[in-house]
Amino acid sequence: MDKISTKKLVQKAKKGDGQAFVHLCQKYETVLYNAAYKMLLNEVDVADCLQETELCAWEK
Repeated sequence: MDKISTKKLVQKAKKGDGQAFVHLCQKYETVLYNAAYKMLLNEVDVADCLQETELCAWEK
């Protein structure tokens, strides 16, 4: 699944493909974590924020 483009992963995730969604989350985990940490400056808050963000994205 590493060779699948981000565009295809998004398309699959939108159709309810849980594995594609997880792969997207993993692919961008570091970037999202770093951005959130720069704003929140607290690891616990960052973890909560990312969890809520991923849950919200999955539900939509």
